Amino acid sequence: MEFSARLEKALGADVRRLPETTLESLEALDTLLTRWGKAVGLVGFKTRDERDRRYFSEALAALPWLPDEGRALDIGSGGGSPALPLAIARSTLEWTLVEANERKALFLDEAVRALKLGNVTVVQTRYEDLKPDASLNVVTVRGVALEDETLEKIGVELAPSGRLLWFSSEARLKEARLRLERSWAHCTGPIPLVRDGGLLLVARAYG
Repeated sequence: MEFSARLEKALGADVRRLPETTLESLEALDTLLTRWGKAVGLVGFKTRDERDRRYFSEALAALPWLPDEGRALDIGSGGGSPALPLAIARSTLEWTLVEANERKALFLDEAVRALKLGNVTVVQTRYEDLKPDASLNVVTVRGVALEDETLEKIGVELAPSGRLLWFSSEARLKEARLRLERSWAHCTGPIPLVRDGGLLLVARAYG
C-alpha cells in the first residue's frame, strides 16, 4: 500500500489536504525510520499500522493547534515524533529539537540533513539545561514526564499567546491537567487525536 494511502487509513480524509511535497517528505522520513529504527532503538511500534497511526497521524492531527509561524521547541524528541512530522507539515515554524540521548540526536540530525529541513535545529542536551528563551510560540512534548520545575520553565519561556502541546495517555494527561490548572491560564483536553491513538492536552500559561 502506498504511504499516502496508509496515512489516510490512519488519519482520514485530512491527509488529502496535505501538499504532495509534504507527503513525499513524510514518506522519506518513514524510510529513514525503517533504516534506523532497529539499529538505534528509536521507536517500539510492533506493526507498520501502529507506526503510521502513532508516529505520523497523531502528530499531524495536532496541526490545528499550531501557529502558522513563529518558534517551536520539542522536548525529548527521541525518535522524532511529533516534531519531525509537524516540522515537515508546518515549515513556516522554526523548530528546535532537544534530545539528550546521543544516538537519537544523531538520527534527528541525519533526518534534518536528508530531508533538507532548513527550519529545524537539533540540540543534544536536556531541556532544563538550555538557556532561558522567552519567545517560544509553541512547546511540544511526547512520552516525557514533566516535573513542576520544568513546567514552570516552559510557562516562563512561552510567548503570551504560546501553547504547550502535550501528547500522552489519558491517565497521564488527566493528572497533568490537575497540576496545570493551578498555575496556567487555559488547559484543554485530553483531546482524542486518531482512533485507538493517544491524546493531546493543550495549555496556555499566564502572562
